[in-house]
Amino acid sequence: MVTIWVSDYILNTVGYVLYKRGILKHNLTKNELPVDEKGVLNTTCTSSTCFGFLVPQVATVHPNASVELEMIASSYPTASISAAGFRGNFAGLINLSARLANGSLAPMFKTKVSVTVSLTASLNNTVLKATITDLSSTIEVTDSKIGKIPDAVLNAAFKLISKIFIIPKLNAIGEKGISIPSIKDVRFTNTKLAMDNHCVHITTDVQYSPSETLRFEARNRPM
Repeated sequence: MVTIWVSDYILNTVGYVLYKRGILKHNLTKNELPVDEKGVLNTTCTSSTCFGFLVPQVATVHPNASVELEMIASSYPTASISAAGFRGNFAGLINLSARLANGSLAPMFKTKVSVTVSLTASLNNTVLKATITDLSSTIEVTDSKIGKIPDAVLNAAFKLISKIFIIPKLNAIGEKGISIPSIKDVRFTNTKLAMDNHCVHITTDVQYSPSETLRFEARNRPM
């Protein structure tokens, strides 16, 4: 039997390194969304829900445009592990702009964001899966070029978007899971995952079945 231990110290170290190397940033545009969901970032709604519906000032100032989000981590993410699951904390800045019909980018407003996510993990054979159980945030507008935007409006918008879009998408990814790295001629069986305070451990039996037969030949030593 083999046991692998992973502590939240390891996860926090990875988060710190990614942050220090400037990797934790991303620009989100409608081009990254599935075809049937590109309208979510529109300022003028073409479907039942869009950004302009959630934040009306965006639709008034920049109609018929799409919203782009520049997301940057402001500190390194932290994680904690308990018997109940994983809990992660993220803090960052989101700068929102409107991509106009002529192709230009019009800055709209900037925000400070803190997000807390809770999830559970499970093993299906050798596939590690995850399910988000809670996603909450606090959003504060730090600068606006389209007039005053109440923080409560953005927090309510994020809560709605999380419920109908973010959580289902992340859970779909989590359901696909990540396969435990395989080793040639080695098979993992009876794999189990257990959560504990500040660590998670995976236990598995290992079967080795060489694909080639090993042959040993006796040689006479020279006299």
